[in-house]
Amino acid sequence: MNYRNLAASLIIPRLDPEQWANEQYRNTIFSLVKEGILGFCLFKGKQESVKHLIGELQNYSNHSLLFCGDFENGLGMRFDESLDYPHAAAIANTNNLENAEQIGYSIALQMNSVGIHWNFAPVTDVNNNPKNPIINIRSFGSDPDVVSQYIERFIIGTQSAGVVACSKHFPGHGNVDIDSHLHLPSISSS
Repeated sequence: MNYRNLAASLIIPRLDPEQWANEQYRNTIFSLVKEGILGFCLFKGKQESVKHLIGELQNYSNHSLLFCGDFENGLGMRFDESLDYPHAAAIANTNNLENAEQIGYSIALQMNSVGIHWNFAPVTDVNNNPKNPIINIRSFGSDPDVVSQYIERFIIGTQSAGVVACSKHFPGHGNVDIDSHLHLPSISSS
């Protein structure tokens, strides 16, 4: 393996299924696959067209591609015409840990049906700042002990269906008071 292929095997760029009709975009994606790219992160599209696109890219590649994305509350979070599940706060408000496991499992089954292997979920932030504009209902709550129990069960459900779970975000992100997608937040607590 040359250095170029080695570098490519470590990269997971964004794949925009809505751009697939553009020949130049398609050629760029195919060239990345030919270089040995590890896989792609998906953000939008229609579930059926994404499924076909993943199949097309898997067939074109000489190795298995890894597909991933943010599906905290189901494929409907990113794809049109897909199922949404309740946010983490709603799950925790049921006071039933089994619900977190079942929803993690169901989301993973959805992902399997499309060909996606890795879910950037669950959100593991503790929602301890009411001014936080980005975590809010994405968190299982403000009590670290309760949050950790729901996180564990969501991960168990996800991974028991054969999808890799990925806890996020950086520790303390639940305590920021600006949107980290737009600005670099800082936390003044120890």
